[in-house]
Amino acid sequence: MGLLNAENLTIEFGGVRAVADLNLDIKEGEITSIIGPNGAGKTTTFNIITGVYKPTVGNIIFDGENITGMRPDLITKLGIARTFQNIRLFKELSVFENVIVAKHTNLASNFLTSTLRLPKYKSEENNMEKETIELLERVDLLQHRDDKANSLPYGKQRRLEIARALATKPRLLLLDEPAAGMNPNEMDEMTSFILKIKEDFDLTILIIEHHMDLVMEVSDNIHVMDFGIKIAEGTPEEVQNNEKVIAAYLGVDEDA
Repeated sequence: MGLLNAENLTIEFGGVRAVADLNLDIKEGEITSIIGPNGAGKTTTFNIITGVYKPTVGNIIFDGENITGMRPDLITKLGIARTFQNIRLFKELSVFENVIVAKHTNLASNFLTSTLRLPKYKSEENNMEKETIELLERVDLLQHRDDKANSLPYGKQRRLEIARALATKPRLLLLDEPAAGMNPNEMDEMTSFILKIKEDFDLTILIIEHHMDLVMEVSDNIHVMDFGIKIAEGTPEEVQNNEKVIAAYLGVDEDA
């Protein structure tokens, strides 16, 4: 069994199945990608995994624990973090502030301890500040620590969003179209960055992405969805040569 397993996931909205009987086996230490045309159910799958939606049928098992329907904040504490297709930074806050906010997820201090700023909280706060600086250095954003998030170039805003997810110390990182809107140079940098953080932070990564060059470069395994149904899975080479995948992307009539 992998680090995360989706078992027969199905979710309906108004009688329409957005995801149907989906099974995923996300192996620890690998990069897995989910691809497919728009409307295939990819982001809906991410939303089920992270607790935004509760499936109509099926289960999500993370490291042996059933997390189906669990609150998103509790799922984050267990070790699953995500980014979004549309960047969701605190734009008026600094780079440093954006990252340290995420670290509060792992605070052990209670409300009273933090409100009164007792020694236990002060110690945690000092550790958070130190860890935030170290994290920004590891992702090559330390030189921007005092810059507002919305002043960064687009590619670095994407990197900051990933850094904020890393601040929660995940074991599984979900990236929703990390190269969306990027030019070729930015996409190459993002490809290298994903491979780097996977090794540096000992991560398992699940990606949704439309840029096939990035997907083929970083993925160990690929799952292909179309209209909420998984139509193929395998290595990048196997998926590239799969006739069902070609038909889904090009609109080819398989019976022609």
